[in-house]
Amino acid sequence: MRRAVIAALAVSTAMLTACTNQAGAAALVGDVVFSETQVQADTAEVLGAADAAGGIQVENAAVAREQVRRLVTEELVELAAAEQGVEVTAGDVDRSIAQVAATTPGGVDALELQLATQNGVPPSALESFVRTFLLQQELVAATGAPPGLAEQQYVSQLAELSDEVGVSISPRYGEWVPTELRVAEPPFDLAAPPTT
Repeated sequence: MRRAVIAALAVSTAMLTACTNQAGAAALVGDVVFSETQVQADTAEVLGAADAAGGIQVENAAVAREQVRRLVTEELVELAAAEQGVEVTAGDVDRSIAQVAATTPGGVDALELQLATQNGVPPSALESFVRTFLLQQELVAATGAPPGLAEQQYVSQLAELSDEVGVSISPRYGEWVPTELRVAEPPFDLAAPPTT
């Protein structure tokens, strides 16, 4: 039953989010495709924010790798939340953003810039980032374990889910490490533009 629910969710999400890209996929979570175009656009957003923040130095390949990690993790969190009946509404997301923005000098614009430069979150992904954060909190709490152990159990659950649905990453970005929910750096930088 659990596998059937996960498969159905993956297929339905894929129908909404998959896009055709001649350059291929940057990452796959089950049948859900995250395209090279999406990763490149998100990376460009973060690099643009770094420039706007006074030319903060960031490594292009590391930013691109973070976009892949973020997208894969967001999808896994959505699947886990649906499986466990955990819900976060659009209103919850809006309230959280408003609360944080109210204590951030410069409001939402400053918050977006801060998240982009410190966490690699594209400004256009603010709502999905906050939604994932709130879902993660609920999933950790749902373990019923004490602090510390609850986080470990949450990571283990997502790692198991990752193995069940299947996660693959384009070698140019690295390799998915499910037990750490991260993308390991490739042995050499395939994401860097070729030199002539």
